[in-house]
Amino acid sequence: MRALIIAGHIGIESLTNDLLPDADVAELRRGTGARGEREWTGAFAGLLRDALAQAGVEARATDCTYSAALYATWRPEVVLNCHLHRDDDGGPGGAHAAFAVPDPFLALGDLWESARLLDRLMGAYTQRTGILVTQRIVTTRMTQNYLWSFLPPGAAAVIAEFGNLNDAGDRTVLYEPAIQRIVTYVRDCVMEHGDLPLPGEEPLRRRAADVAPAPQPADSADLVAADLERIVARVRKL
Repeated sequence: MRALIIAGHIGIESLTNDLLPDADVAELRRGTGARGEREWTGAFAGLLRDALAQAGVEARATDCTYSAALYATWRPEVVLNCHLHRDDDGGPGGAHAAFAVPDPFLALGDLWESARLLDRLMGAYTQRTGILVTQRIVTTRMTQNYLWSFLPPGAAAVIAEFGNLNDAGDRTVLYEPAIQRIVTYVRDCVMEHGDLPLPGEEPLRRRAADVAPAPQPADSADLVAADLERIVARVRKL
């Protein structure tokens, strides 16, 4: 299994029109992130890459200039775009963690796999890390992130805002040593998504409920359309 971990906002100043001929590159270059975000995403991407590699996953960490040319020789099955934010002061009613998938302009397989990974990441994030998942900051800046235009076919892609740097409670988890809670949880989600045994566990037989539906035959287009409609409706509610 191959996983790509993108350290959000790192290298943003290096974007060129060669990479993004149809984008407002000057505007993108100004997106340097929240104060302290790039330092965190760089450190986190390295920690997660190492944790995945130690568990047998072929993992790479990169900055946000990763392009289609690089996917030509190395195609990850999982792409995780990592961020933090300072959108408000946090607290019980504030913004904390948020997760999103790309807008449903991807092929059915991509959208299905992305939604499956999203479910895993959101499922026990609060329980395992102590940071609330509020989804308050899910906007087009996440779902239409420019990096999604580079996704290879078949990739499960999620953009994650792992917490709020303005919230004292979130900060206690976002830095060492508690950051390992996030690293371990995300590693486990990626491995479970790929049906891989977690470190220290024996391989388990795949459960039917965790297996994505097999590709439908050509004469079952109505079933495929129904699947797509259901998944898109679900993603739009997030």
